[in-house]
Amino acid sequence: MTGRVDTTALRRLLAEATPGEWFMSYSAVCSAALSAARHAAEDLLTDDSPDSAWDALPSDLVLRVPIAAGDTPTAQGANDARLAAALRNAALALLDEVDEQRAQDEHRNACVVCGDVLLPAPPPHCEGCDLDAPWFTWRTPEPEQP
Repeated sequence: MTGRVDTTALRRLLAEATPGEWFMSYSAVCSAALSAARHAAEDLLTDDSPDSAWDALPSDLVLRVPIAAGDTPTAQGANDARLAAALRNAALALLDEVDEQRAQDEHRNACVVCGDVLLPAPPPHCEGCDLDAPWFTWRTPEPEQP
């Protein structure tokens, strides 16, 4: 992937993905919210419940990774599962940080006198103000108005 990350599109994908915190369970990544719902449904069943009732329990599975044997993932599968869960759990905070940093960058690149975007070449301030020097809010205080 090259270029600017589209945080709006990523937020949309995040909203459409399986909800809640994810965790690794053997060769699967599961949703904590769906797991809680599954356990609540299991608590309603008894030893006398038919197999079909147990088979009808909601799934908490989000994704599976390659297995070595039984439910044991391959080494790479375990790495991938940990990564998927960690990224899902950190995604919202990471997107918030990116958006916050972008907002700060936009603020830093604006003239504090008139708000116009600073020019990349001399003069270092915008064309609309008559200051002789740049005024970046992150380097110097805002100039006093006469």
